[in-house]
Amino acid sequence: MTHPAVRELFESLGRHSAFTELVRKLERSFETPGAPQKFSLSGLTSAAKALYLVLLYQSIERPLVVVVDGNRQAETLTELIGAFWQILNKNSQTAKPQILPALDVIPSQNLSPHSDLSAQRAVALWRMATQHVPITITPVAAALLRVESRDFYRHLALTLRTGDEVALEDVMAHLRSIGFERRDPVDMVGEY
Repeated sequence: MTHPAVRELFESLGRHSAFTELVRKLERSFETPGAPQKFSLSGLTSAAKALYLVLLYQSIERPLVVVVDGNRQAETLTELIGAFWQILNKNSQTAKPQILPALDVIPSQNLSPHSDLSAQRAVALWRMATQHVPITITPVAAALLRVESRDFYRHLALTLRTGDEVALEDVMAHLRSIGFERRDPVDMVGEY
């Protein structure tokens, strides 16, 4: 548990005049959607960016998508945001910030992306479609990829609870409908 004085120290940074001005401009821009606007808060280190992104989310209470150069920068920023999230977030039930990674191949290569990256992307996109994810960090390459509608990602998961009775055929049909292949034995992600 974080000492209240430490939390208060970090929260006090959210009262800086440049930050409060940015928040005020953002909130005004929400009232007139469609009007192109550019806002910036420059000169921040990676740790300061992470802190102010958490403070920004807490101020506007809207999901944020943060676009960075590459996977390495996304991982670093996600780790820093996660640390500040733990310190500043008072509601343990709130979803945590996440990373939406770029694929390790480009579409023109005719290669399959690494299964772990595909799984991480699928979970991140599903979370964005079904939950209120506070902050998503993604590399430019991932932000440029085409994605499906929210409904597509919502229907990827099948929720099973203890005590539920579901016909095996129904589970197998769902797995096939989302691209899983039947294999014996199962060797890789995407097989059942």
